[in-house]
Amino acid sequence: MINSNLTITGNVTLGGHFSKLTIANGATLTINGNLYFQTGSNVTVETFDRGRLRVQGGTGILMDKNSGLTITGDETGRIDANEIDFDNGAVLSINPGGAMFIAGETKLSGQDVIMNILGLYRTNEIDIAGKATLNMNSPGMLLVENRFKMQGQSSVLIRGFSIVEVGGQFQSNSNQITLEVEPTSKFYVCGGIFNPDSVPPAVRAEIEEGAENCRTLPVVFSNWEGFYDKKSNAIQLEFSIASQKGISHFEVQRSHTGLDHYITVDSIAGLGFSDKLTTYTTQDTKLPLAASLLYYRVVATSMEGIKTFSSVVKISKPSISSSAQGWRLFPNPTSGSNFNLDYLESSNYSGGELEYRLIYRTGETPISKVRDLEELHKHVRAHLSTIPPGIIILDLYWKEGNEKLKILKN
Repeated sequence: MINSNLTITGNVTLGGHFSKLTIANGATLTINGNLYFQTGSNVTVETFDRGRLRVQGGTGILMDKNSGLTITGDETGRIDANEIDFDNGAVLSINPGGAMFIAGETKLSGQDVIMNILGLYRTNEIDIAGKATLNMNSPGMLLVENRFKMQGQSSVLIRGFSIVEVGGQFQSNSNQITLEVEPTSKFYVCGGIFNPDSVPPAVRAEIEEGAENCRTLPVVFSNWEGFYDKKSNAIQLEFSIASQKGISHFEVQRSHTGLDHYITVDSIAGLGFSDKLTTYTTQDTKLPLAASLLYYRVVATSMEGIKTFSSVVKISKPSISSSAQGWRLFPNPTSGSNFNLDYLESSNYSGGELEYRLIYRTGETPISKVRDLEELHKHVRAHLSTIPPGIIILDLYWKEGNEKLKILKN
């Protein structure tokens, strides 16, 4: 039994002769890595009296082939992880009083993979595929913050007085899925069905659509917009929150594809709990040079690590030409004192030391080494203040390459 806080660095594997882990008395077991359940193992994790297991690795929890995990408790403790993934034959059971919160995606996929929920299970997204089965029975509750997706020959069976609530959309492109909901149970989908024609009619009939049946979402976005400001060469962004419940912070993220590769451009503290309309503003000043269309979203993170995503806003901006390897001089022509050099996200320069020399009509500077781009700016500006007007070649070297850039000094 663990009854005081304990932190383990690295990955942890459970199985073999180990069959039970109990966390109690308000203790938290933190694993700064991933948690693996061995092939063929059967492990029970008990959380009593506010006991908590936190798995902080990026992969989260991985259940190997034919492994079993049973979670039980007294409704005061829980297990937290970033994601959970299953191999064939794995079985996860959340017993009454047990709870598991997954901040990212639940990947319930594989041959004979089973999840039994009789307690509380909360996840950002769930993807049920292959021949996986999700079983629910009283008093089970499944809360999915965003997407609920079914593929392959997967099955979902909701019995007793259990409840499923999906904050986002229900998605499926398979006519072999099964969804059965007993009359005493509920399957609410607050965001509706994505492309209803791709979902079998029998499945659609089991789903109750509409936000009026859903619990209060952790965050309600009222307004979300942005525009390109030519004067500052920045994207000005503004979003309004009608209500927030337990929100730790907001992250404003940008992508140049709109599908993935989102990076955080700003993080803003939330108010925790508030029903007051609150407006937040920020700006993105480090824009990718070549992209003419940028995609932005806001990610609200609760104090429990659950993420809620806004819609995606598309914003156009002028693209800027660059050299063959992604370098850009500006302004050009230049007086020298305002010389700047930047690089595209697609360039092969990833930061660090640079070497350079300047070649001009009456001579050249010796090859010099600088720590980074900022120091290069200072050195080149100093050189340009003493070099006469005309065409100057910046011969630039970095770890991954070399390029000669033409400077026009006026």
